[in-house]
Amino acid sequence: MTKNNKFIILFYIFLGLGISITLFSIDSSLEKPDTEFNLAPLPLSNISITKVVDIKTENLYTVFSNIENYPYILPKNILSVNKIGETNSSINYEITIMEKGIRSTLLVKHDFFPFEKQVLTVIEGDAKNTVITQKFQNQGNSTKLITDVEIKLTGILTGFGFLPQSNVNHAMNTILSSFIEYSIEKTQNEKIVDDIYRDILKRSADQEGLTYFVSLLDQKKITIEEIKIELYNSEEYENTFLSSDFKNIDELSLETKDLINDLYNKILRRNVDPTGLEYFGSLLESEKFSKKYIRDELLYSAEFILLPVDTRSLDIISKDTQNIINSTNYKLFDKKAEKKIIRIFGIFLESNEMTLDEIIVFLKYYDN
Repeated sequence: MTKNNKFIILFYIFLGLGISITLFSIDSSLEKPDTEFNLAPLPLSNISITKVVDIKTENLYTVFSNIENYPYILPKNILSVNKIGETNSSINYEITIMEKGIRSTLLVKHDFFPFEKQVLTVIEGDAKNTVITQKFQNQGNSTKLITDVEIKLTGILTGFGFLPQSNVNHAMNTILSSFIEYSIEKTQNEKIVDDIYRDILKRSADQEGLTYFVSLLDQKKITIEEIKIELYNSEEYENTFLSSDFKNIDELSLETKDLINDLYNKILRRNVDPTGLEYFGSLLESEKFSKKYIRDELLYSAEFILLPVDTRSLDIISKDTQNIINSTNYKLFDKKAEKKIIRIFGIFLESNEMTLDEIIVFLKYYDN
């Protein structure tokens, strides 16, 4: 795993530093973007977000501070948490994580001050000494949650300090919400069912499933093992992409390799890297994900968003198509589209791989 990949996953786990999972594919050679992308003129060194949630402080603190329970809260990304050292007020953890098919182990120091504050410190790598501090302020039946991040980046990670503030805040809110959702009070049987869903289907229980299985448990008409068997036999589990589905590069077909590489060249202006090829190639050959899914993943990625100005000719697409993309962007945002936007979406529009309505969804996403 490259250092920048590890960095992205690491902060996904640490309660939302604010780097979206979509940033995973950023290559270490990525140039610092031009000012037109509205990035902070100076690297971010501190990030803070405050939320008031309708959850009692003791309950909220207990969920956030229980590091060993994180595999249930972020089931798709945290495989295991092992305690490797402990003092009266701090614990060191070894966390095994997976993102885009890549596994890695991280070392984290956790300092805790019950029901008031916790501090997570990175103790290895180019993000060493980055500190995430969370304060829990009691407001009756609610809690004011303050998350502060002191960023220390060196070496290959330095450029990540230039990510857009809006992207950072959005990702922080998304990740914090996962913990807040898990903190909502549940009955014993509701928690049992929800945890089974998270363990097997890698998501929280939907209301229909929760109501159904909890009712059966309450009436003692089903056992915990029988619930697990039902979920393992479900169509959703059958279609869930598991770590065992991943293939090595030499196991992928030439057609798959060419398709993935073509998408990378069109969208990211580079050949696919081994990590991306293994991940997206495995997705495609599992037949659980389509070419469209992979295309959209790349178009939503921060690597594409942060690409510098496209200097390549627009002759590859017609003037009419260029005008359609440009006029659509102008109608939406009262400004012309960037050249890279015209080029890539013009290619997909002319090849009938995307409709104008689909393109508009991306244009609105980029402008947020």
